[in-house]
Amino acid sequence: MIPARIEVSTSWEVAKILLPALIAGLGAWIGGKLSVSREMEKLKRERAFDQRLDWYCRAGRAIVQNQWFLIHFSKAFSAGDKVRMDKLANEREVNKVALEGNMREMVLFASPATIAALNRANIRAAKALKDTSLGIEAAQPAINELNQAYFVLANDVREHLGMERLTVQDLNATGAE
Repeated sequence: MIPARIEVSTSWEVAKILLPALIAGLGAWIGGKLSVSREMEKLKRERAFDQRLDWYCRAGRAIVQNQWFLIHFSKAFSAGDKVRMDKLANEREVNKVALEGNMREMVLFASPATIAALNRANIRAAKALKDTSLGIEAAQPAINELNQAYFVLANDVREHLGMERLTVQDLNATGAE
């Protein structure tokens, strides 16, 4: 009878040693898995943040390019400078695919307000370019609409970066007090 008690007692001693080790091992495995999962999620969010910020920068440059084109093209049109108009139109054609790509990416990265502002600006710019009397006066509404789209885009970026929103008054500040 005594040998049976020793066997049970030994098994219990082994179990008392192995059980905490198994629990610790399981806990470490679960903790490691959760940690890796959390870090992967963080990495995905950081990459998405970087891609979105990159798109914002490209969209801002595209707005400025469109404004520049409208201003210079309308001035060349008003002056009757066919050579300059052709040169500007060719430059725009070269950049057309990149600009179209930026516009399509807005669906991935932009807020609804920015999408609406960019769509309005593009429609106005296309209408201005179809106008047969594309002087600066005809282009000015499209240029103004592009300014508004840039303002909406800028506030989108600022929100994305955790910065304070800008107001129209902030942009129109003259510094005279």
